[in-house]
This record gives sequence, C-alpha cells and structure tokens, in this order.
Amino acid sequence: RSEPTATRRQPGPLRATTAESFVSERAPALLVDIVKHRTELGTTMKRQNARTGGSAVVEDVTLDALDAWGLRLTCNVKRRLGFGMGRGFETTQEPANATWAELMPGEA
Repeated sequence: RSEPTATRRQPGPLRATTAESFVSERAPALLVDIVKHRTELGTTMKRQNARTGGSAVVEDVTLDALDAWGLRLTCNVKRRLGFGMGRGFETTQEPANATWAELMPGEA
C-alpha cells in the first residue's frame, strides 16, 4: 500500500499575498468610500471642505491591518496649500481607523 503524496497547489490570489494587500489591490474604491464615510478623517475632511470649498481629496487608500478591532488604513490625501487659488497642492500620508461598530452600525 503506497502512502498518499502531498500535492502542492499553485498559489491563487489569496494564497499569494496577505488579505490586506489583496483588498487594497482589488477594492480601492471601497476603501476610499470607507475612509470618506466611516472614519474620523473622513468626517474632518467633510467639515473642512464645507468651509473651504473642497480643499482635501482622498487620492488612494492602503489597508494596513484587518483585525478584531476593525481596519487600520493609510490614506494619500491631497490638500490645498494656504488660502486662495494658485497656492498649489500637497499630498500627505495620513492614518485612518474604522472600528467594526463604525463599519456595521446596528449590528453589535
């Protein structure tokens, strides 16, 4: 009687990378929406944009961690420098966090 041989499966998209990088690559619009609508950074940006006529925009988001507490994200945020037109823009990396309670209100 021969022993079964282990066959190695080819890595698929989920095996080839971490869940965080998989989501960052496959669902960038979802992550931007989460930042805009479910994080303190998004709330602050809405308030500032209402006063300044749209001086901050989330360009892209990277999911850094997915754990029992929620999501930790790094956002590239483009902000207008100074007041008035013609002062240019600056892109900075800013952290954002979303707890599961913020992501799924009414579920807990």
